[in-house]
Order: sequence, then structure tokens, then C-alpha cells
Amino acid sequence: MCHSLRKYIGSTIRKVDIEMNLTMKRDSHLEQLIVNGYYYEAMKYIADLSAEDYFSILSSFAYDEQHLSVYSFSCFMYEKILSEEWHKFIIMLATTDLVGVDGMNYVEIYHTRELVKNNRTVENLSLLLEMNFCPDTCDLIDKSESMLIAEEILKYDKSERVANAYMEHLKQDNSVQSSYEENFVTCLEMGLYEKAVVFLNNMDGVSTHEFCVEYAKREQSIEIYCFVQYMINKTKSIEWMKTAIDVLTIGLESLKDFGVCDVALFYIRELENSRS
Repeated sequence: MCHSLRKYIGSTIRKVDIEMNLTMKRDSHLEQLIVNGYYYEAMKYIADLSAEDYFSILSSFAYDEQHLSVYSFSCFMYEKILSEEWHKFIIMLATTDLVGVDGMNYVEIYHTRELVKNNRTVENLSLLLEMNFCPDTCDLIDKSESMLIAEEILKYDKSERVANAYMEHLKQDNSVQSSYEENFVTCLEMGLYEKAVVFLNNMDGVSTHEFCVEYAKREQSIEIYCFVQYMINKTKSIEWMKTAIDVLTIGLESLKDFGVCDVALFYIRELENSRS
């Protein structure tokens, strides 16, 4: 996580944290529902809580236990109600509470791109542009895209701090734009999932299920689960649910301490419900 620029600009992520008035709260009943894959029941349970309370509980649980079920449940909630507040909370989880999980920087940029795609405001654009200043994400947006984002921000707000900081950075930066080979891996890491799907569909001689599980085994990084989750939401396919289960339980061995097998319980329950 980058501290230098965030201290300078008063990080948008931290502004979300402050606006939510998050405090350290725990709720064992809600935690057990989520850990055991009862997301629908958890959604009903939090309906009786204030947003401040349930965001505080989830953030505290994620931070204290480093448990990925909080991320998975938050994504479930976002897909159910399409609330920008939930989307920003997901980004906060990736940036702060769960930052220690391998691949969370790639997850962060995907969700930030989605936030911008859904609501192209100055605040959301600056959140995406800010990634240029953080070591974990600085290579995930190319210079030409970043310049266009900064110019768009300044078109609407000439005093916006992130865009001005980026333009000042460009004046002092003599480095050549690093080139990258556009393939499935780079598109996945840069949060360009629509492009990643194209590469995946053009692969010969290997099933998408096998490819995703092998990717998880090789990389031991959470972004492949984020992509599979995207494909589940996109296709509503049982086959992609099966892929999620195997990615989580067979592929991501090194992330078991972060609760990937508990995350799989939700998809196991979804499969059982689809057969009944």
C-alpha cells in the first residue's frame, strides 16, 4: 500500500473510510453466517443494521482475521443491490484490510475500473489515477491511459489534487513508457476482464476450467478468483461455479489461511440449490 501520495492528497479510499465512520466492531453471528456460506441469510441479517454498523463489522472482521469471505460476501451484496457504497467498500477492503493477500492489487484495479465504468465522476476517476503513485499498482495503467484520465479530470475540476500531482509527476518523469505484451495474464492483472475473456476464448486444447485451476496453482494469487467471480456474474453458469470451487479449494493452496475454502462453501450451496 502506498503512503506517500495518499498522505499528500488525503486518499479517496480513506475518505470513504472516514465518511462511513468505521469503528472496530465485531458480530460473531454475522461472521459465522458469512464463513459458512450463508450469504442470503447474512443479507437478511444486516437489513436490520445501519450501514455504519455492518460496514464496521465487516471491516473489523477482515482486518482482524484476514478472511476473504468478507470480500466475497461484499461482492455478493454489490451484485444484489448495485450500490456504489458497497463497491467503494470492496475497494477499501482490497486496499487496506486485505492488502496482505497476494494479488489484491490486481483485484483493486479491476473494481476501481468497474467503479469508473459505472459512474464516471471526478472522484472515481481520481481514485483510478491515484494508482499511478503506488508501487503495487503503478504499472497497471499505462501512461497514455493515465494522461487521458488526468486531462478528463482537469477538464471538470482544474484544482483536483490527484490529476495535478500526476501532471507534475509527468514533467519530472523522463522514463520511457514501459511496453507490455497484451495477453490473458496482463489483461487479468490490469483489470481488463473483457479483453481477458477474448484471450481465454481463443485458447485451444485446454478447457477454461482446467486453465483457471492451473493458473491458480501456478500463481497462488487471488485475482484469478476475482475473474472467475466476474464470469459467474456474466454467464450465470453452473460450470463457472464449479470452476470457482476448484480454484478456491484445489488451486489456491497457499491462501487457505485466508479462508478460500470457506468462500467455496457459498458456491457449493449455490450448486446444491440449483439441483433441488
